[in-house]
Amino acid sequence: MNSLKKVFNVIKELTKVNLIKTIYFNYSSFPFYIASRLPILFYGKVKFKDLSGKVNIDSTIVKFGIIKFGGSHEIVVSSNSPTELLIKGNITFTGSATFGQGTKIVIWENGNLICRNNFSLGSNSHIVSFRRIEFGSNVLISWNCNFYDTDFHFIKNASTNEVADNCKEVSIGSNTWIGSHVTVLKGTKLPNEIVIGSNSVCSSDYSLKINSKSIIAGNPAKLIKEDFVYILDKREESVLFKKYIGL
Repeated sequence: MNSLKKVFNVIKELTKVNLIKTIYFNYSSFPFYIASRLPILFYGKVKFKDLSGKVNIDSTIVKFGIIKFGGSHEIVVSSNSPTELLIKGNITFTGSATFGQGTKIVIWENGNLICRNNFSLGSNSHIVSFRRIEFGSNVLISWNCNFYDTDFHFIKNASTNEVADNCKEVSIGSNTWIGSHVTVLKGTKLPNEIVIGSNSVCSSDYSLKINSKSIIAGNPAKLIKEDFVYILDKREESVLFKKYIGL
């Protein structure tokens, strides 16, 4: 009975996905025994600009739809923009991941993107890696957020002609909630259990400035409150919705 239900759920989900893009991506990225499980699903409009890089699923459990791009899981915001992928470097997933509608992922030749288990990126968000961007487990990111480990262009000291490196690694700790319209720039490092307020700009090593269980916000982002955490338990969150909002 459980097996039949699983088959039904797979068929139901396949009616929603962009099947051509889903099949093409999986069989282009993985050996047959993994690709046949369709671990990565694509929904809606999708553009593959370059898939010459490598996609890894570093998990003991590789199952149907463990990673989703362009799904309509968000209630507050949606997008008609296509999901766009340019993968010349490496992407590694260690568990489930969800990417909202209209997300843009650019991994350049020496770039690396690592998404650990239970990663969620909101619609219309961008990730661009020329070197390395790593997200810990249980990271929830709202819509219209940007993550860059590069300045894209160079500047030089007009007196000495010295040109500095325009790339620095980005690291986001586990159990982190990032509000909408946040921009994370090169060199940003965040400890675990951080909440980032909407419209903030992060551009430094916060692990040297703040402790875990903190809220930061502003441009540039700075410490707002300590000893606060994002509630991960969805059952607890559901109770709170009923209590305060009536949902």
